Amino acid sequence: MDFDKVVEQEGISAIKKLNEKYKKDGFERFHFLYRSRSWNGSEGKFIGWERKRGLLVTFNEYIKGIIPNKFSVNSIENQKKNMPNFKYIITLDSDTNLSLNSAGKLIGAMSHILNIPVIEDGKVISGYGIMQPRIGLDLGLAKKSKFIELYSISGGIDFYTNAISDIYQDYFKEGIFTGKGIYDVNVYNEILQNEIPENTVLSHDLLEGNFLRCGLITDVMLLDRISS
Repeated sequence: MDFDKVVEQEGISAIKKLNEKYKKDGFERFHFLYRSRSWNGSEGKFIGWERKRGLLVTFNEYIKGIIPNKFSVNSIENQKKNMPNFKYIITLDSDTNLSLNSAGKLIGAMSHILNIPVIEDGKVISGYGIMQPRIGLDLGLAKKSKFIELYSISGGIDFYTNAISDIYQDYFKEGIFTGKGIYDVNVYNEILQNEIPENTVLSHDLLEGNFLRCGLITDVMLLDRISS
């Protein structure tokens, strides 16, 4: 579609500018991947295979060398020989910002010896294969309307007056994954390889959190902002 061409051109142009600004020897810091559309009989249209879940599955398997390149545009392909062995992936929605130092804290939490996932009989029995940070509101979004001010949580970062406890994490030692967090790529590929049949699930986040065993990190916050 014409829309696809526009997105592809804009994506290629954006990463070119970013890689020129933040130059790095070897494997570049920024990459752009765009999927081809495939026919979905149940939807009656051409879409990205299995939507967001399909993107994660395809990307995870590609970077681990399980499948060949299936993307219509993939800047990694030209540098694949220099590609590092990715251990973790942080997923974000387009309206979510990483606050300062939050990525490093997420990686640190996943790498902690008590949180390293232990797999037995195809299940994560201890530790966490995926971790969910606390989600807050950007100050701009919190003041967008009177309705938001009245009925939403306060905006910005304030850990002193907004200490958070979660009943699921406190009592069951597991949190709820909402699609914005960090996961172990190898654990994802191993546990979810044959668990979710095609064209059966629209919202996949809760399932992934259950299968991979999700841990909640309340002292790391990501901020939802006003979508452009």
